[in-house]
Amino acid sequence: MSGGAVLVKVVIPSVMRELTQGAELVEVEASTLKEVIARLDEKFPGMRALLVDEEGAPHPHVAFFVDGVDVARGDGLLTAVQAGSEIVIVPAISGGSAGLEDEFGDIVRKAREGKGLALDAVSRLTGLSPSVLAQFESYQRAPERDESDRLAETLGLEKEALWRIATGEYLPEVKGELPGLVVESFTFQPMGSHGYLLCRRDHEDTFLVDPGGSPEEIHGALERLGRRLTAVLITHGHSDHIAGLDGVLARWNVPVYAHPNECPHPRVVPVTDSQELVAGATRIRVIHTPGHTPNGLTFVVEGAAAVGDTLFAGSLGRAHQGPKYYDRLLRSARAILSLPDETWLLPGHGPLTTVGQEKRSNPFLA
Repeated sequence: MSGGAVLVKVVIPSVMRELTQGAELVEVEASTLKEVIARLDEKFPGMRALLVDEEGAPHPHVAFFVDGVDVARGDGLLTAVQAGSEIVIVPAISGGSAGLEDEFGDIVRKAREGKGLALDAVSRLTGLSPSVLAQFESYQRAPERDESDRLAETLGLEKEALWRIATGEYLPEVKGELPGLVVESFTFQPMGSHGYLLCRRDHEDTFLVDPGGSPEEIHGALERLGRRLTAVLITHGHSDHIAGLDGVLARWNVPVYAHPNECPHPRVVPVTDSQELVAGATRIRVIHTPGHTPNGLTFVVEGAAAVGDTLFAGSLGRAHQGPKYYDRLLRSARAILSLPDETWLLPGHGPLTTVGQEKRSNPFLA
């Protein structure tokens, strides 16, 4: 290696893997984040244009984390990298409804990948060029109404719901409070995953959903609320949803309800199918919701459903292995929407929503 360059790992987001021929992890030699981007562009021509503008500044639809730290809070593209550093490229919110986890480009890409269609195949079916489709998916261009409608028809999405998201008209509203539950939410970086404390109003039972980050924040919230933890509920085993589990269990000797294939922790109480649990004095309905992962779970407690990454406001999580699990993901999302319309949905990313709003406004399900 020359010029102080070291070997670093770059995690490629799924929205850009068409350009990397499906590669999810790439190793390059560089000494700064700016050099990382240059090396990526050498390997995959066109990558630089997705990441920075003509003046070399990061596009607003992209964020960079070096070893878990957002570079926007430090030296930006001049951030130094060390041997073995992990650079995570995260598509940030851009365009449309600023609060949604997924915008038009993400939704189209997830539907396309779920159906196992390459850009060329969608191009033939819609009459839109592969380059235009790539621009939609990478947030370089917004669609016209007829383009949105053609994509919706080809990809099995509801036209009006998709167009509302494309134009920024949909953002769910969750007002007031649940009569039986206090919900405290956390957002863990670098992936922006959500965890939740579910606190019974009429009882001391308190449940932690998906401890995906710093346990100190969780402990602090429990102390502030004057609560003791009853159990941990794990929707699925991705690291951004369980990274803080050991730190939580170091302080709280409580059971962990999860599918054992998702979270093979010695403290896990196995939950392998849809059923009803009794934890403390609380009845918890469990819905087996595979699709984003092979054995995801949804937990329904006192009018709220913790859905993990199965369902987002206006979208879905990414299907595990694309077409192999896409139909399962859709079935799981529909099972969640069989709950009463007023049920709060607590997703793993993005804003809170309700069953009724997603029935009307989610392009995958409307």
